[in-house]
Amino acid sequence: MTKMRVLLLVALLGATVALRRKSNATAASHKDFSTCGVQGGSAGAVFAQIINGEKAGECMWRWHAQLMKRNGRGLENFCGGALVAPEWVLTSGHCLVEGGSANWLQQKQWPNRSPLLPSGADHVVLGAMRNAKHWAPGPGVQKLMVVAQHFHPDFTLNPRTNDFALLRLERPAEVGSCVGPVCLPTAGSDATPGTECFITGFGQTKEYAEESGWGSKFLNQGKVKILSHKECTGWGKNPKAAVNDSNMICAQGGGGLFGPPVVRTCHMDNGGPLVCPSGEGRWTLHGVTSFNPRCDRGGAPDVFARVHSAVDWIQATMAGAPKEVPARLECPPDAEEGGPDFFGDCVCAKRTGCRWGDEVGCPTGNPGHWSPYHNRTSLAYKSDCTTCRCIRIR
Repeated sequence: MTKMRVLLLVALLGATVALRRKSNATAASHKDFSTCGVQGGSAGAVFAQIINGEKAGECMWRWHAQLMKRNGRGLENFCGGALVAPEWVLTSGHCLVEGGSANWLQQKQWPNRSPLLPSGADHVVLGAMRNAKHWAPGPGVQKLMVVAQHFHPDFTLNPRTNDFALLRLERPAEVGSCVGPVCLPTAGSDATPGTECFITGFGQTKEYAEESGWGSKFLNQGKVKILSHKECTGWGKNPKAAVNDSNMICAQGGGGLFGPPVVRTCHMDNGGPLVCPSGEGRWTLHGVTSFNPRCDRGGAPDVFARVHSAVDWIQATMAGAPKEVPARLECPPDAEEGGPDFFGDCVCAKRTGCRWGDEVGCPTGNPGHWSPYHNRTSLAYKSDCTTCRCIRIR
């Protein structure tokens, strides 16, 4: 009798799981994925925290983007972003300055060139549930090259204001159940204090941060609450002067003396989305992660760039971009995958270096790449150098 009961329970559990999966698949098949802000996967599942976190539901946050850059020997994920149109990703300006290879002084000196130069992000990965350091291409995952960047005209790094940048992709992303744009708010339409919203990212969690600096292996999500400027600033929080209320917004989950653990973003979540429900099962982008002081120790709330303040600029930039996608030079097969970096250099692949005839090293756009490497080679060479070659280093 006991064995029979166990078998019946197992059969019942299996039928329940199968029915739930069928129900989720049926619900997903009826969604209009051509509409902005529609979740994919098993929408309605709610998980907790980036810090102390849980994995996000499969394909739930279709607009979440991973920004990739060269670290001198390969590509790595360094910031987040949000797909706001099939060909455009919105992220934070500081990510492309601090996290990428872009030089802010050059941006200021040659502003007319910057939109046509590769950004700090070389590629964008969409539809991935795993950190780009750990994932292999699979169904629904798309990796697209960045061909143009546009900083908000009033972006400043210190103090941090108007922390926005738009990245144009080499071609429109394929919109489907795992990839699709988030909705933009209308100008002046804001998330009010007390609104419950969600943050997503591949940034560090408490547990994983102790093991490695590469962030979470999986996409995490957390429920947070929009805070007023008063709740966000003051003693033990953010300095009032550091949070410009006209273009910045604060949010945090949990906390309190006897409350649940603090829910917030952390390192490598920067540039990622803060989204709030806007009715009819759709989500609107209200914030772009700007800074998160002492992210793993509580304290000051997270600060986000306030999206509604930049909507006019976002829409004008996308509408005013040339119809033809800017051409991005390709590097020869002996270099790393993708086109030249921000300085116009092709970076040699792992365990190789560049030689140029009998010269020491090769001509480069980045002085840091010129320094002689092993066997009188350099790490990279200018993309227009037709006689430069990467050779294997013993």
